[in-house]
Amino acid sequence: MAIVEGVFLTGIGIILVSGAWLDFIATAMTASCTGVFSRRFSYGLYLIFKKGTKIFRSQRWHVAAGPFITLALIIFWFSLTWLGWSLIYLGSEESIINSNTRLPAQIYETVYFVGFALTTMGTGDFIPSGTLWQLVSVLTALNGLVLITLSITYAIPVFQAIADKRALSSQFAIWGDSVKSILTYIENDLNYKTFADHLKSAPAQILLTSQNHLAYPVLHYFHSPTTRASLALQIAVLDEVLRYLPDEAFKKQPELYVLVPNTVKAITEFLATLSSVYIEAAQEEPPIGESANSENIAYRLTEQYSTIPISTRRRLLKALVEENGWSWKQLAP
Repeated sequence: MAIVEGVFLTGIGIILVSGAWLDFIATAMTASCTGVFSRRFSYGLYLIFKKGTKIFRSQRWHVAAGPFITLALIIFWFSLTWLGWSLIYLGSEESIINSNTRLPAQIYETVYFVGFALTTMGTGDFIPSGTLWQLVSVLTALNGLVLITLSITYAIPVFQAIADKRALSSQFAIWGDSVKSILTYIENDLNYKTFADHLKSAPAQILLTSQNHLAYPVLHYFHSPTTRASLALQIAVLDEVLRYLPDEAFKKQPELYVLVPNTVKAITEFLATLSSVYIEAAQEEPPIGESANSENIAYRLTEQYSTIPISTRRRLLKALVEENGWSWKQLAP
């Protein structure tokens, strides 16, 4: 093998290993963004699941997307690292030798050695040649150990966040399945106290979910097979309900002057995470109910405390609902 070719393979290998780690760190350890490779890789896989949902008309494809993409990300990081280290070893013809014959390993044998080095300490049938490659093999094994450990550490809080997300959805769903049913429920409570108490905890829970989505953007790809456990649908319902609150509710429960803006700001924060998964506002704003009144206190508070125009806000929520496999008609008043 020519020296130039060896240096080239080693250089490409170092770039791949470094790229895999930078992408992994950005996605799993910064808690604020996603690596460039992971973001595009995840979105590409998600498009396949979306296509499957349309072709087979089954929500199961949506439900399977999140777990599959999470597992695929871990395999992606490991495979990129495996390829990178393999190229580094292939940069030298005598980096790996057969422990019995002492002959240089073939290409597939070198790749085989690297795979075992990343997962264990090797099988003993192939060994590094010389002190330099012995040290490199130690780095390879350490790289694999840390990557696998941190990948598992990354996956555990993701699934915990999914459980918290579905619990929050179910909590919101207790109020009803649509804007109309929730408004009817609220009106039956003449003092509106129960709803005010409900809003006291809602902003903090929504903000926590928003932070989880920022830390683990893969959460956007986890969908529920039921409307009650779909956070996208439940948040859209809650956001609509807030603007339909009658002025009487504010007279009987003055704390709503604080609780409604807090909830509006929390939902706005949640909507800000959508750009991480390429979700854009729908082309058309969903229909407005007959009882909507821009002069209502609730509507004016939403307009005042939302950094996103109401029209854009509703189009974003419509896009989110449809991205999760549901229809706006399911929450319409």
